[in-house]
Amino acid sequence: LQIVVGRKVAASISPPSRSVTGRPSRVVSMPAEVRNLGNAEDQFRILVTAPSGWNGTVYLDENGDGVRQETETQVLTQTPPLPPDSVLKVVVEVTVPADTRSGTAWSVELAARPLEANTALASATYIVNATTVNTTVALSAEPAQPEIGSLVRLTAQVDPAEEDTLQIT
Repeated sequence: LQIVVGRKVAASISPPSRSVTGRPSRVVSMPAEVRNLGNAEDQFRILVTAPSGWNGTVYLDENGDGVRQETETQVLTQTPPLPPDSVLKVVVEVTVPADTRSGTAWSVELAARPLEANTALASATYIVNATTVNTTVALSAEPAQPEIGSLVRLTAQVDPAEEDTLQIT
C-alpha cells in the first residue's frame, strides 16, 4: 500500500472582519494575522484593496503587539516562508482622505494569495467608519484684568488634546 500526500496550499487571515473609526487625513491601523493552513512551507502575496484615493500599506508587526511602532518600517507585499500552522503578525494601515464625509463607511480588503496564482486563498474585510471630532478651545488670560501696557499670558486648552497645531492670530 502506497499513500501519496499532495501539497496543500491554504491560508487564513484573522480577524476575518473588523469595524474601526477613522478621521479624515488620519491613518487608521488594524492588526491582523496571516496563518499558513497548508501542509508545507509557503509564501503568500499580501494585497490591500482600498477605495479610490485611499492609501493602504501592510507592515510587519515585529514585536507582535498589534500596534505599528515607528521602528516597524518593513512593508510587506509577500510573506516570508511560513512553516505549516505558523502565524505572521501584520498591521494594516490606511489613510482616510481629507475629503471623506463624516458618517460614511468604506471597505478595505486584506488578501493572501499564493505566489504562483491570482486566486485569493484568504481575505478579511475591514469597515472604516469616517467620523469627525468636534474640537473645543478654551482660552484664559493671566492676569484676568490686565493694565494697559502690561504683559498678558494666554493659555489655550484644546479638547481633545492631540498632536494638531493650534494657531492663534
